[in-house]
Formats: sequence, C-alpha cells, structure tokens
Amino acid sequence: DGSEPAERAIAAASELFQPRGAVVLHFWESWAAEAPALAGVSRSVRDMAAELDEIADDQSADMIARGLKLAERDGFEAIALSERATGPVWKAVLDAADEHSGAAIVVGSRGLSGISAALGSVSNGVVHHSRRPVLVVPPEEA
Repeated sequence: DGSEPAERAIAAASELFQPRGAVVLHFWESWAAEAPALAGVSRSVRDMAAELDEIADDQSADMIARGLKLAERDGFEAIALSERATGPVWKAVLDAADEHSGAAIVVGSRGLSGISAALGSVSNGVVHHSRRPVLVVPPEEA
C-alpha cells in the first residue's frame, strides 16, 4: 500500500528468503461498494462515487509499480497484482496466495491498537485465516 511497513515487509522478505519469484499485491476497496445507501441518491452522487473508484484504481497502480520496483531491487523476480477487493482485504490476500501457489505470505503491520486492530487489521485477518506460513513485519520503533 505504499506505506513504510509495506516497504519493510519487502526488505525483510528479501533478507529471510532466498530471492525467488514473488507477487507484490495491492488491493483497494471501492468507495461506491462501501456505501450501499448510494442506491437511493442522485445520479451525480453515484457518478462521483464511480470517479472516486477510478482515482483509487489509478493510485493503486502507482503504489504497485513502486512495490514492484522495491521487490526487484531486493532481488525478487516479481509480478504485480493490483485490483479492487470484493470483500475483506485479508481474504483477497489469501485468495491471491492460493491462486499463485505462494509458499508464504509476508505483510507489513501498521501497529494498530485497540478497536482498529480488532476490526480492521489486514495482517490480523491473514494470520488468523491462512493455511500458509505468514511473516508479519512490525513497524520500525520510533
């Protein structure tokens, strides 16, 4: 996602795993899909939500290009996967690992705490639902 924890995850993976094939993932969530109430609003509001999705898709493409460069710099033969998540992001990560026969999943952690960690953590969902080894790279201490 372009964050410092995501960059640290790529670097940690290159230190721990002999450089090999990798899939660099970025999933984004739809603004329109997250607001079911949009069904009853004006066309202009629905059009604005669709525009926001286009912007999110463009931003995701930029982020995945950056992640791909980092992975290649660190010795991986990497491919990029950037797409809209149609459900929880952690599930999209697990589905991508299945589709690409991943040996392990490496994710960065933002160090969320409290209710944010309990309800919204991608790394938490991946750890608790994966059948593959998972490496969660914590944020750097301040």
